Amino acid sequence: MTARPGRITARLAEPESPVRPELVHKINRNINPPSPVEASDVHIRAMYVVSDQVNSFGGRFPVSEHRRLADLLVDSPVLAGHRKDKLPLGRTFHAELVTVDGVRWVKAYFYWLRSANGAESLRENIDGGVYKECSIGFTFSFAECSICGKDIRLCEHEPLESYGSGDDASTCHFNYRKIERVLETSLVYRGATPGTSVTRELADVSGRAPEESDSLLVTVGSLSDLPAVDRYLIIPHYDSLHCRLSRDERGLSCEVPDDSDLTEALHDAVPPTRLILSGESRDARLVGYRGKERCSRSELIDHIRGEQSPVRRLVWHLLPRTEGTTTNRAPRPGEAVRIIPYRFCTRENLVSSAREIMTASGIEVCPLGTDDPPRFHLTSVQLVETDGDRYRLIHARPNEPAYLAVRFNGGDVVLRLRQFHVARLLKGARFIAESYPSLPECARSHAPVASGPVKDCQVRGEALTIELEGPLAGMYRVRPANIGNDSRLLVYRVGSQGRKGESHVD
Repeated sequence: MTARPGRITARLAEPESPVRPELVHKINRNINPPSPVEASDVHIRAMYVVSDQVNSFGGRFPVSEHRRLADLLVDSPVLAGHRKDKLPLGRTFHAELVTVDGVRWVKAYFYWLRSANGAESLRENIDGGVYKECSIGFTFSFAECSICGKDIRLCEHEPLESYGSGDDASTCHFNYRKIERVLETSLVYRGATPGTSVTRELADVSGRAPEESDSLLVTVGSLSDLPAVDRYLIIPHYDSLHCRLSRDERGLSCEVPDDSDLTEALHDAVPPTRLILSGESRDARLVGYRGKERCSRSELIDHIRGEQSPVRRLVWHLLPRTEGTTTNRAPRPGEAVRIIPYRFCTRENLVSSAREIMTASGIEVCPLGTDDPPRFHLTSVQLVETDGDRYRLIHARPNEPAYLAVRFNGGDVVLRLRQFHVARLLKGARFIAESYPSLPECARSHAPVASGPVKDCQVRGEALTIELEGPLAGMYRVRPANIGNDSRLLVYRVGSQGRKGESHVD
């Protein structure tokens, strides 16, 4: 080292996180570059690019369109400011559906080459918060008015205008329907959708649910993430379409929840004439087959819409109405309607019951005892794993306290965080907290917004240091603090292990 006396330059070292092999595999599979890339060749970041919230133009992407949008995002270019007169900065290679603070998002993963001109500058501007919002360019053919359901370009209603009065008042917006193509995503100075962001937090996609999975399913990380109820209904997880069947004096009707277009296409393409139902509604899964092989959900939807698809045969799988026997009648040869295998169980015997009926991609779990309960997906890998050292972050509603429950070496730490927001936690904001002996009942009925493994947990002086992996990856400090005349705790993120305090002399 050579340095003049009195002049030493130091910098904090924050090494680039290693690129996971499964993400590189997705680049090579979905983009198919002429020369396959390796982890050392690329930078990877992600965009929360589209949500189910109304944007500044009065438009909204309903949740039922998110899966198709995620499929169309793959292999689209990433630009700066929608500038089509310049070559792309990167390319989207994967997209997934996630929920953050109760908002449903499409999260798009993109990459660029480390060797490209400006690659380090782009990485520094993203990680430093300069490039932090994003937008999407796309084409669609139907703008569905939220007031009358007609094309808003032809009806009398105006986006973002209020109609009605009193309790019946509502603000008009329109839904983007019949999305045809994603042209590009862009880094922009201000996104039209509230809360868009660019992040270096990348999910572990190696053990996630199938990419064509039902957007109404909530994927959880372990059994401990399920709401605490007395009984559950479990069924095998198929690539299928969630339908609701009912019969009245007009005949049999079939509804695809939250997707009126697909409901209409299904009625025209696959009239369920062979089904026999009473006047009660009945949940069902419609499964597409090619021979004895189950086709993907996207291939099934293509078949229903009259597009090219390998699906040659359809089977309705009816769900049970009430708890009863676990013995299912074997379908007759050629029968297109069958009762889906199912079990009613408790938390204690859920795994043993699941092993009797689960597919390679796991099970669906429906907590019983509430009206219209959410449905959860557990993969086969998660079912055979023990809970081990894990954490759960439960945040039922914005502007309400959150609960962080940490289990390590058989011990539990439960913290109640005031005025919580997960994005602020990840950026290092400090939260006032109280310690609880166990997770309170009011939090047990909610699925976590984030969960994952606990790498380490140590007491250092009066402070507790916890190292987490997964969505909240990093090092967290819990230490006493005097707030006014009260003794409380402060909880904050200090970074991943090995980053804090390192310096290099140039």
